[in-house]
Amino acid sequence: MELQKRRSQKIFRGLQIFQKTFKPTGHDARGAESEELIKFCRNLTHFINTFKTAWNLPKLGNNELLLENYARYLGVILDSKLLWKHNVEERVKKASNALYACKRMLGVTWDLSPSMMHWCYTAVVRPILLYGTLVWWTATKTLTYLMPLERIQRLAALCITGAMKTTPTAALEMILRMPPIDLMAENLAAKSARRLMAAGVFTCRTFGHSSVGKWSSGGTDYMTPYFNWERRFRTTIEEEGWHKGMKPGHRTFHIYTDGSKTPDGVRAGIYCSKLGIRQPIKLPDHLTFKTA
Repeated sequence: MELQKRRSQKIFRGLQIFQKTFKPTGHDARGAESEELIKFCRNLTHFINTFKTAWNLPKLGNNELLLENYARYLGVILDSKLLWKHNVEERVKKASNALYACKRMLGVTWDLSPSMMHWCYTAVVRPILLYGTLVWWTATKTLTYLMPLERIQRLAALCITGAMKTTPTAALEMILRMPPIDLMAENLAAKSARRLMAAGVFTCRTFGHSSVGKWSSGGTDYMTPYFNWERRFRTTIEEEGWHKGMKPGHRTFHIYTDGSKTPDGVRAGIYCSKLGIRQPIKLPDHLTFKTA
């Protein structure tokens, strides 16, 4: 009982901090759309019975919080035991709707090209299927949750290739150079973990979803993007100078710029030996290599 009371006190302190953050902004915490409390533990029934008999449920403002088995946060469904069953079902449902919407563009005598259908899956369906995989990639280690994910990828592979329904999934993935969905989920989670570790907001551990980066070693070239709106230079270009063979003067600096686009993102760089500039720049991922 003493342990449960200490945990209850931590919950009340957390709610007080939450309410204080709303006051400086002029907002009211009681106007939230959902006022639910979720306890992450293995025996939720025992916790609820102990909580209700020992003390009252905490309040946010004047509203009493309700204990729930799962809650939605930023599009990811968190259940009390972190089994990710509801989240996987939600991901599969949304990905299926997106895939069948793309499949309506396929007919008996007309359809999209295989490359276009492949793009629809990799750019539209698969990101929906693996949304938030950094926190739930461990669910792909369970066969019960992995099979619905594999079924979506198999259906997409059949739409792309037009192969017979009896074609093995591994053969389709090999032809399309499409990694298995569980390996793809772990790979995306590892990339997100490395990016967050470079930003200093992620800690690698030996268990749970935080163990995704424990095999990685070495540094990374990831840079936190930022905007600099100040212009501290002036550019002067003579219209006739380029045709006459304009020669640089003694106060001229040679500044070199370049950019590239890879599957990991878009980056650019600035180099000047005289000024000692070696500045890498992270650009938005939607830019083309010509823009970089």
